[in-house]
Amino acid sequence: MAFILSDCFGIRISHRASNIIRWIAAGLFGTLTLCLVFLNRYFGAISLALFIYFILAFVFRGSSAPLPLSARLVVALVILLSTSVITALPWVVFGGKEACQASRGTYKTPSGQGFEDHWLEVTLRLVFVWVLALQASFVNLGDHPPSAHVRQSIRCITFGWFGKLLNIVTPIVDSCQVPQWTEEGFRPTDAEEVYFTVFGMATHYITDVWFLQLVVDRLVAFQAAYGEKLPCSFVIVWLSRVMIFMAAMQLFSVVSPVVSLTVAMVLTMGVCTLSILHCGAYMVPYNDLLQAHKVEIATCNALSVEMEKESTFAMLVIRKSQIGFLVGCIGMVAAFLTNGLDWFILPRAKTLWMIYVVASNVGSSAITFSFVVLSGVNFKWCNCRSKLQQRPAETGGTSMTRGDLRHYSQKSWSFDATTSRKEVRASDWQKKVADLAMRRISVETLLRFFLQLGSDDAMPHFDPKRSTTNDVVRHVVIPHSRDGSLGRSFAEKFGPQKALTPKMVTHHWSNRFCDLVAAVLADALGLKRWDGVAEHLRSPGGGERLQEQLYANGTLQSQYWICAFCINQHASICGSSMGVLDTVTQTVLPSCDCATMKYLNDQPVQCELNKFDDMMAYLHRQYPKFLQVVAIDFDFMIFSRAWCVAELVQADASRLEQHMMIHSPSILEKNSSRLRSIQVQNLSCRGANL
Repeated sequence: MAFILSDCFGIRISHRASNIIRWIAAGLFGTLTLCLVFLNRYFGAISLALFIYFILAFVFRGSSAPLPLSARLVVALVILLSTSVITALPWVVFGGKEACQASRGTYKTPSGQGFEDHWLEVTLRLVFVWVLALQASFVNLGDHPPSAHVRQSIRCITFGWFGKLLNIVTPIVDSCQVPQWTEEGFRPTDAEEVYFTVFGMATHYITDVWFLQLVVDRLVAFQAAYGEKLPCSFVIVWLSRVMIFMAAMQLFSVVSPVVSLTVAMVLTMGVCTLSILHCGAYMVPYNDLLQAHKVEIATCNALSVEMEKESTFAMLVIRKSQIGFLVGCIGMVAAFLTNGLDWFILPRAKTLWMIYVVASNVGSSAITFSFVVLSGVNFKWCNCRSKLQQRPAETGGTSMTRGDLRHYSQKSWSFDATTSRKEVRASDWQKKVADLAMRRISVETLLRFFLQLGSDDAMPHFDPKRSTTNDVVRHVVIPHSRDGSLGRSFAEKFGPQKALTPKMVTHHWSNRFCDLVAAVLADALGLKRWDGVAEHLRSPGGGERLQEQLYANGTLQSQYWICAFCINQHASICGSSMGVLDTVTQTVLPSCDCATMKYLNDQPVQCELNKFDDMMAYLHRQYPKFLQVVAIDFDFMIFSRAWCVAELVQADASRLEQHMMIHSPSILEKNSSRLRSIQVQNLSCRGANL
């Protein structure tokens, strides 16, 4: 999002430079790892596992598109062939079970493990590693929409499989020759097998860390999309960081049995607590969706059918997130406990060791299974990258447009503008675009509208410090723009008679309506921040003083295109509020029973929700001074809305002038880290009105 940083900070971030820095860091890390491998086998193996993790998780962090089909086939083939080679190792290298038993003899380790015990361990590990290999092959072969999160999940599964695969080498060698053990029951640090054992253990715990990171990232992204703080989200984030640190500490559990058991117990209790909090956090939006689902079933119209599909899909995503995390946590807890007890109880018992082998592999299988459930990969064999490249740019040179974002959203709301325009007459489409573009609302009308809020006939419970744009649209905009049994857009009913050069306002409906109005008025006054205007709007007589300032400034009749007023809500969303609650009263927002025909994506020409790109291009052609005003909310949540960012991308690609309206410089500084980390693939693809 270089253009956002350019506007806010005066700098332009180079993606290429960022990649170079990451590769330089990887080179330095690799050099350190190489030195450790020769100096100390134990720490060298740990460093090697960390180095591979660094490459996969951070150097390739920006990768989001699936690999080409040929590359996916090669990766899956390598996984299956490598697993087959390790499986055949006892027969190819050592001559089979009989030869291994003869070579091993009757020697038993200090914990009492003989040939049969090690051979059983090899068999169990091979069974589990084949499970991991099949899961890794599945996710690598499958297709998915561009997503950095999914790519990270796939790499995590493959990384876990690779560690478990190499970890089998040690028990195979132990089964086919006399193993080296100290009298205390530990393997000598200079033994060649240490590389494989320690590397396998390191990848196991790093996979646990990676799993926790991705699950928490998913929850944080979901919270941003939901628009409200989820219960205990702050505690979940910090508890996960503590668990990540403790999981890393298990790599050094050989230091002391007490340390091993303590770390294992802390991890067990922490992960159990984390799983409970995680599921509880998801229950709040799930219950909201469940209520909306019941309302939609009771309401029979085209919009309700589409909304029912959306709510069902969202509830399924939440359930998958809960189940996937619980499955992964159960496996992790089993591995943590048995590992801690195995190091604590000396001399080490072979039964406990076998339980640990099973538990650790069950844990890895559970984590990879949860990733498979959450990844959403499929076998449609469509190359998403080529689709993005083949879709023609409709209004500019941007590589990601609103149409592209919708193309990868839930099926019932997806809309391929290119295909639709081939099926309809271009003149009908352009006529609707021109009709939308001619709607606008003046600053004077917007200010008067705001000042009447709170009156008996205009949302009496309106609270400028809490009520959102969504609340105002449902309570006031929709009812006041209705004429009898039909409805039209608010701008068509109350808009100015004479069309002037408009400004398009990009905002999101979860923002406080007072802040939206303040941002528009601040722009009309030529300001760069809206905090002072918001204070005037909330103070007695402040609205009248603002009107005088706007009149003196000559901008009282300036015109703005704001979707809440310029889109005909009666032709799209008025029939169902999806069970969403009013921010102040906590009651379900009202719905409208008008007879206006609803036009959604199944009727793309008449639909008003799919033409923002074309409308911006049309206004830019008609009015050379047309520009975009970005109403940045106090919490900078606008940058987590895919539709809002799509408008920013489109405006930047069309070389539109952009006015970034912020609350204050201090709030900008507070949220600067969020701007630096914006990635389109991590945005929330919610409805345009949310």
